[in-house]
Amino acid sequence: VFKKIIGDLYSKAMFFHCANHRLNLVINDTNAVIEIRNTVGTIKEIIKFFRDSTLRRNMVPNIPLLCETRWSAKHKAIRIFKLNFIEIMNGLEKLTTSMNCQTRQKAHHLYVAATSSNFVVALHIIAMYSSILEPVTNQLQETQLNLQSLNEKIGDLVKILNCHRENSEEEFATIFQEIQTCCNLLNIDLKLPRLVKRMTHKSNQPAHSVEEYYRRSIFISYLDSIITSLNERFSENHKIPFALLQLHLREMKLLTKQEFIKIVSKIENFYGTSLLENFIVEATTWYETWKKKTLDPSNIEYIDLLENAKSFYPSVFQAIKIGLTLPITTCTVER
Repeated sequence: VFKKIIGDLYSKAMFFHCANHRLNLVINDTNAVIEIRNTVGTIKEIIKFFRDSTLRRNMVPNIPLLCETRWSAKHKAIRIFKLNFIEIMNGLEKLTTSMNCQTRQKAHHLYVAATSSNFVVALHIIAMYSSILEPVTNQLQETQLNLQSLNEKIGDLVKILNCHRENSEEEFATIFQEIQTCCNLLNIDLKLPRLVKRMTHKSNQPAHSVEEYYRRSIFISYLDSIITSLNERFSENHKIPFALLQLHLREMKLLTKQEFIKIVSKIENFYGTSLLENFIVEATTWYETWKKKTLDPSNIEYIDLLENAKSFYPSVFQAIKIGLTLPITTCTVER
């Protein structure tokens, strides 16, 4: 609602969806892979089952709930769950002989679900990439993050995932060795599911081995989902407004005069001369002035530029003020 109201009043006021929200939506998109969705649901049930009782909670290490709003905590919870998976399964197995009927039935239901081949494979895959996504989620909460830094972080993440996708046999082989070790400790028989020609609700991948089947049906599908979603949700939208950050000395030092003029021309075309009057000329003078100075740009904050621009560069001053309002996440504001 507010987005529409403000947009009607100020057409150049851009809406920026929080980067952390978008990354969380990327993870939610992996629910399109049925095995992943079922595994995450079972993990939630198991954690809740142990945390609902003090006696049950004491049987396993402390595992935080899968919080839907604190995404770094969600990744951490899955990682900790996988690290303590053997102890959790031993705890569930003991509870299947509990004197309490409800506890016994629930423990048996969860034990059967968590010792299935699909669950064990999906758990190890999710846990591995949760470990990769956890630090990225934490970095996206930095107050000094801008779109350029965001694009670099997301770009690096996509490169890693694409590399894993291209070398899926090698990458999954490492994961599968760990899966086999886990299954041996729990006496789980890793086997191919029954394949049906007209199967619409389960993976029906042709394969010559158990490893090949799970690599195709879960591992590759999971990676494809994340890569596609990252590319869609972190597109090049709103790139021009964030080009205002190029007015900083640190960024200008990396640009030639011709490159800089192209950037400020795009900025002027976007915001218009009524808001940024004579902006190209002023910005070019601003560029030439700063390029001659031998200052350490790391000691100058973007907000410090306001004082330098206020008297002689009114359009640059206005542009910097706009640049200071551009958010990359809403984490700080929400907190």
